[in-house]
Amino acid sequence: MFIGSFLRRLGEGVNKAVELDLSIPYHLFRVGSRIYGFDAAFWNAVERSFRKVLLIVNWNDVRQFEQSSQTGCRLKVRVGHEEVLRDLEKIALRDAGPGYIEFLKIKIESLLIPMLGRKAEELGRDRVEAIQASFIARNILSEGRFSYLSTAYSSLRVRENGGRFETLGPQLKSYESLYRLDHGFRSGVRRAIAECIMHNRK
Repeated sequence: MFIGSFLRRLGEGVNKAVELDLSIPYHLFRVGSRIYGFDAAFWNAVERSFRKVLLIVNWNDVRQFEQSSQTGCRLKVRVGHEEVLRDLEKIALRDAGPGYIEFLKIKIESLLIPMLGRKAEELGRDRVEAIQASFIARNILSEGRFSYLSTAYSSLRVRENGGRFETLGPQLKSYESLYRLDHGFRSGVRRAIAECIMHNRK
């Protein structure tokens, strides 16, 4: 009852600002000289699958927020480490070919002639996003063999205020963009916040 009411108020933008720490599970992989973390809590909440690349973090950027003890609002692992790799491979294969080359050509030309930037918009936001995601996925996959390490938790302090979402520590602009663009992710974050508040009230 509380969760449903809270989510409705949050969606209507009538709730006061909410600020709390989410303890997010990440599947960690060593790839070459880097360690990548794949968000295991919100991965399958994302509505447009190509946007899942925005839930991949360089673990060095969030390592200082890693949690070794079960503290804070700990979110559930909702996807296996093998599945996230299969999804990454699918994203990498998406929109390869002429569309990808066309997009890169327009982006390069728009740096020289700003007016040409409008052509990129004409390709459609989803198409451009999908091509960008494919490029990111290919770059990660090209770095070397993936070696699964473990599943670790990192604390993420967030603020939700009338539909505006901010990450305060660590600052993850990719999550903020995803919250703005993707309904599924936005709903998943709001539900997590509501469940955390309800848990803290017990």
